[in-house]
Amino acid sequence: MASHIVDGDLKGKNQTMESGFKTTVRTLILISALIASALLFGCRTSVEPKPALPAIATAPSSPPPPKATEPERSVTEAIKDLPMADEAERAGMLRAWRRVPDNKHFRIAQDADFGRRNASTEDGEIAGAYGLAAFIVDKRLSADRFSLVVFIRRPANRFDVYWIYRNMDLAKYAMSRSSGDIMVNYPGPDGNNNICEIQWDRKAGRWACTAVGRL
Repeated sequence: MASHIVDGDLKGKNQTMESGFKTTVRTLILISALIASALLFGCRTSVEPKPALPAIATAPSSPPPPKATEPERSVTEAIKDLPMADEAERAGMLRAWRRVPDNKHFRIAQDADFGRRNASTEDGEIAGAYGLAAFIVDKRLSADRFSLVVFIRRPANRFDVYWIYRNMDLAKYAMSRSSGDIMVNYPGPDGNNNICEIQWDRKAGRWACTAVGRL
């Protein structure tokens, strides 16, 4: 009788131990599965590359706008636009200009010709006379293409044309007014700036630019 009781107790203990062992194994398996899943998920998230950002479209760089250029002005157009001359005086200058050979090949000098802002025309009183002084350019030439001409009024609105300088490099010359006189500033051979006045040269018997000093 006692033997059967002992056997029964042993069997019960064995069953309880077996059941606890199986529970422990199942728990360990579950924990291992969770750890494996976490490791696998972590590996995937660390290895998987991030999606590339979309490229930002940039507008193509546009070239700089071209520099504005002055419209070409003929000598005839410049005479017609003189603000101080009346109709009869402009007509007299135009007749004088038409007498100049090949006059259509000349134009009024522009700032771009000098490489700076520079007055190309001066009209009004000139050393006691009346007329127009103008820097002009011969369009047929690539060098020594400047000239400085003056239109001087005679009786009955007749004008004569005089060439103060002809076919020279006048890019560094500048014309300005001093009361009733027109002065020309030009570089001398020694590098100094010289000044001359447009006036009647009695010795030469013509209109010229007579040196009056230095700056």
